[in-house]
Amino acid sequence: MCFSATASFTAAAILVPLGGYAIAKANTIDKSYLPLASFPLFFGIQQALEGTVWLNLAQGEQSAIYSAALGFMFFSHFFWLAWVPYSSWSIEQNPRRKKIFSYIVKLGLALGLYLYLQLLLDTENRLNVVIVEHSIFYETKLFLHEYVHKIFVLLIYATLIIFPLVANSNREVRNFGITILASIIFTGIYFSYAYISVWCFFAAYLSLHIIWGLRKIESQRDVEMSGISE
Repeated sequence: MCFSATASFTAAAILVPLGGYAIAKANTIDKSYLPLASFPLFFGIQQALEGTVWLNLAQGEQSAIYSAALGFMFFSHFFWLAWVPYSSWSIEQNPRRKKIFSYIVKLGLALGLYLYLQLLLDTENRLNVVIVEHSIFYETKLFLHEYVHKIFVLLIYATLIIFPLVANSNREVRNFGITILASIIFTGIYFSYAYISVWCFFAAYLSLHIIWGLRKIESQRDVEMSGISE
């Protein structure tokens, strides 16, 4: 599979407007779904930033590469770690699970800050951005890697992302979590050389599943309301 600036900008062009639609839909159905509904929009912005990374890599301007890469990695190394569990927390109705998810939000926020601030404050020494087999490889050198193997860091990252989704009481959220889990496994097997870039690309398109889920929830509620009115 070949990734490129065109692929990233095309994804952004599809996801941003559909993300706006999803947010509007969640706003009418149930505002607790708004954080989850925003996924396509934010993934679209992230893909636009990666498209800019591609363009800057072609031009070879290192400072511009770093700026765009840090924009992309704001999402990959910070934002999603907190926003995904927060989105699950927002929807969850079970008090016990909601409390657990609140702890995961804090863990994700702490880990995200730890990872991203290192890149932001010492970019030249801790980040290298190169093209590997038609994909972008974001090579990071973080303090945590000196003590913990990168595979374990990745497992922690995946757990903080996946667990709040697959453990949610809402079936549509669980189904979305299962698709994301499948994308993580698939990317790890076939695209481990550029894991972050490729997984975010797949997850971006998979986030459109949320729109289908919102429409399904809306239809179910319409049926329930019609039954009550009768």
